[in-house]
Amino acid sequence: MSPEVSGEPAGELASKCLCGCGSNVRAEYLPGHDSRHKSALIRSVLAAEAPGTDDATKDAGVEAYAVILRRGWVAHLDKSRQVAQRNRD
Repeated sequence: MSPEVSGEPAGELASKCLCGCGSNVRAEYLPGHDSRHKSALIRSVLAAEAPGTDDATKDAGVEAYAVILRRGWVAHLDKSRQVAQRNRD
């Protein structure tokens, strides 16, 4: 099993998985963890957009939105907004 899959230290070039799990990786994510990260960011933005949200949640949502923009995941956020709106209606 390769270090990228096992979560074991990957050597000199290792960095931490960007999803926040703490695993060492040679790329940005362990397999599937980009999806985990994207979902967490989307949840953060949707929570920030909810009525009556506190300032800390709004700030976290702004930061999450910046990452979503940088990674090109806006279409995923828009789809989640549509689903959330349908669930509210």
